[in-house]
Amino acid sequence: MREAPYWANYSTSRLLIHTVINSKYFDLAIAAVIGLNVITMAMEYYMMPEELQFALKIFNFFFTSVFILEAAMKIVALGFYRYIKDRWNQLDIMIVILSIVGIILEEMRTNVIPINPTIIRVMRVLRIARVLKLLKMAKGIRALLDTVIQALPQVGNLGLLFFLLFFIFAALGVELFGRLECSNEHPCEGLGVHAHFQHFGLAFLTLFRVATGDNWNGIMKDTLRDKCDRSDNCLKNCCVSPIIAPVYFVVFVLMAQFVLVNVVVAVLMKHLEETYKYKELDDELEEELQAEMCALALAGKAAPDSIEIKESHRMIDEEAVLLEEALAIENNNKTDTEGNDNGAGGDKSGGLQMSTLPSFSFSVRPPSEEQTRSEDTGGKVQPNPELVQQIDG
Repeated sequence: MREAPYWANYSTSRLLIHTVINSKYFDLAIAAVIGLNVITMAMEYYMMPEELQFALKIFNFFFTSVFILEAAMKIVALGFYRYIKDRWNQLDIMIVILSIVGIILEEMRTNVIPINPTIIRVMRVLRIARVLKLLKMAKGIRALLDTVIQALPQVGNLGLLFFLLFFIFAALGVELFGRLECSNEHPCEGLGVHAHFQHFGLAFLTLFRVATGDNWNGIMKDTLRDKCDRSDNCLKNCCVSPIIAPVYFVVFVLMAQFVLVNVVVAVLMKHLEETYKYKELDDELEEELQAEMCALALAGKAAPDSIEIKESHRMIDEEAVLLEEALAIENNNKTDTEGNDNGAGGDKSGGLQMSTLPSFSFSVRPPSEEQTRSEDTGGKVQPNPELVQQIDG
């Protein structure tokens, strides 16, 4: 028996609320409210008049009320447990709680109950999280975020590679350019108090600045100055060969800006392509399953109850149907061969019918071990030995 949907026993009013929250017009209305809320938040500025401040306050009350009503309707329609399982609903309820707490703190700001103004500012800043509600309705952005989350392990490995590259070049930069001097006598174009190679920490930050392309050619020019000491025993305003410095910066810029960054983009694009590919295959398989069920309905047969639909992996399990057909064939064979020798022909016929029974399998994932074993046996369905013994008995 198929399970009834969770809303099958709802009352008329609750079913009406369930229909409303699942309507596309409800989502469009909430998106319009969020857009107006973003516009009102952008209208705030320092030393604004009291009239505008009062108007924005009323708008904030209105938008908060709409978000509370939205969360309440979804909780009533879905139930609290079903509602809170969705991560986007968790974001919605968190935004509602922050909005309520912010309004309470603003209204309680009196001399009797002193409240730190910084807390109120923080609560006002957290209103920006309402913009994230728009992501729930943008399926393309949500797919992109899911792709980024799936690619995080590989991106993490690339991050370690980035760190190793910066570590090596920072240690090398300290050895090569750690004694360059920047003063009135020796002015610098890129190097300075906040960008130099005198110790490892600032050398690391300087390389990050070079990787972003912020005046990295000026830093390279400072390492190519003419008035410097290139001797081995130099202690002040020391520089290296004019060949080593350009090679150092060019190799680092090529590795950091062009190679590793593009590798990260390639990893994200690969996961995004796979996501869309599996989505298209899921849609095609869903259409095939619906067509198969419609064909069974037109033929007067009941659709199998054990249809299991999973994301990117859908399979039709007809083991019960095959068992009934096998039993019917075996009974017919026993009736036809009654009085003959025990079953050479019947067993052979039964085994032949069992081996030629159809099996339907749809999969877009790599084949499992059972499918691999099935392919190794020539694509034939192997009968269960215990089942064959029971049938023969």
